Amino acid sequence: MGLHRLLFQVHLWVGLTLGVLFALIALSGSLLMLGPVTGLDTGKPAVRVTPAGPPLSLEELVARARQAAGAPAGLTAELTLPEGPDRPATVHFGGWNSPYPNILLDTATGREVARHAQRMHPALAVLSDLHSHLFLARAGRIAVGWLGVLMLGLGLSGLYLWWPRKGRWRQALLVSGKARGLRLHRELHGAVGIWSLLLFLTLTLTGVGMVFHQTTRAALALASGSPNTPERVYGFIAEVPVSGRAMTGGWQAVTLAEAGQARVHPTSVTLPVRDGQTIKVQLGDWTGRTVFVDPYRAAVVEDPQPPSRVDELSMLMTRLHVGNVLGPLYWLAAFVTGFVPLLFFVTGFFMWRRKRQNRLAMTRPLPDSP
Repeated sequence: MGLHRLLFQVHLWVGLTLGVLFALIALSGSLLMLGPVTGLDTGKPAVRVTPAGPPLSLEELVARARQAAGAPAGLTAELTLPEGPDRPATVHFGGWNSPYPNILLDTATGREVARHAQRMHPALAVLSDLHSHLFLARAGRIAVGWLGVLMLGLGLSGLYLWWPRKGRWRQALLVSGKARGLRLHRELHGAVGIWSLLLFLTLTLTGVGMVFHQTTRAALALASGSPNTPERVYGFIAEVPVSGRAMTGGWQAVTLAEAGQARVHPTSVTLPVRDGQTIKVQLGDWTGRTVFVDPYRAAVVEDPQPPSRVDELSMLMTRLHVGNVLGPLYWLAAFVTGFVPLLFFVTGFFMWRRKRQNRLAMTRPLPDSP
């Protein structure tokens, strides 16, 4: 059996037997991308306030939110800054699964305008479990990783099988307006596959890398020639020597943090809960830069855990997978690519079924080929 025939048989039967799983994983991933756009990923209500003067201090806002939520004094509080003058600030206590509600406050009056639990919409939670675990907990996550490896194999073998003969490039890249039946499904399968291949492979490869995270970090270190340092711990607050009484407030720390940061705006602030801690200011979204401000010396201090080259590459991989890079066009292209495995399965199944009905070998050219 030649290489072409062997790859064809593997491509066919892997696609037919596992195609539904591939389609479900990809479709759920696309639908999850709608979470940040709709706000359903956090459950944060869309609340507006009437601008009514200068804002209160961040310390005062956190104190009022802490009292409203019933959170203990030593629990870390992260204050998300308003997106606009008519939007509230949000104070979150503890980690992702905190039992305390998020408190939304009018920054001018300190009045609570809403509260919500830090969890995604139930429909998105189901999609997330399907996409990352197939509803099978840890075993399902490993299965998703290996299914991703098989999807990479299908993409690469599909490229080899698609490669047109001399003089057939135009037909291989386009879908004829006159194509019907088997020919239409074959042309859709090939043309959509080749035009989406690069992004399909990117999304699949980054997904596999996120499942087999430690192996991927080792591979990134080897490829970049960088040491595979311990992974940066996100969420920590840097320590500084205590020097008298804290002089820097939250708003002043925000001003210090954003100085010289062109087009990158502060999004959240974490205030100290005990002596010796810095004020942490997040610039941009979760993939942006973290700045620490010494409240005793009113100065930005060096990050004690700066991201390594491997950390940066790992973060880039995650951003590529979730569509949070290169602007809205990339997000839209990634969203649409999530529907491609379903098209592959439908067109592949249709061609297989019709050839079985006509008693034709799958490797034989279609009878309605031009």
